[in-house]
Formats: sequence, structure tokens, C-alpha cells
Amino acid sequence: MLFLATAWAVRHCGRRALAIAFAGAAIQLAGEVWHAYSHLQFRPSPFPELAGFVGLAVAIVATVVAGRTARGAMTERRLERSPQGR
Repeated sequence: MLFLATAWAVRHCGRRALAIAFAGAAIQLAGEVWHAYSHLQFRPSPFPELAGFVGLAVAIVATVVAGRTARGAMTERRLERSPQGR
């Protein structure tokens, strides 16, 4: 679900931070697939879980950064248009 949500966000917003979030989501997806495969082979390993966690953390941080960047740009534009900002 994270992979699809970040793919949609990158397609519609196109920010660089969201592209990094998409890469993190892809890493998380690969880690989860690897994790499931290792369980099916009856050889559980901590590395797929670590990959999933790292990918999720990258996606969360990049999404927060993208939100702050967008909010800062909107505030800056609003101040430029207001009589008090000039």
C-alpha cells in the first residue's frame, strides 16, 4: 500500500523528496517480499525485516520533508501576495 501511495504522490506532485520516499517504499516492498520468501523456505532471517524497516523509515522521513517543503513554499507565496509581506 505504501508503494502505491508514494507512486501516486510522485506522479501527481513530482517533488524530489517524494521520489526519495518512493525509493524507500520500493526498498520496504522488496524487504517484505524477501521476508515472506524466507519464511516460506523455513529459513527466517533478520535481514529482510531490517530492509523493510529501513525502507519504511526512509519513506516516512522523505514524506515529512516533502510536506514541510510544500508548506513553507505556500507560506512564502502567501506572504508575497499579502500587503504586510511587502
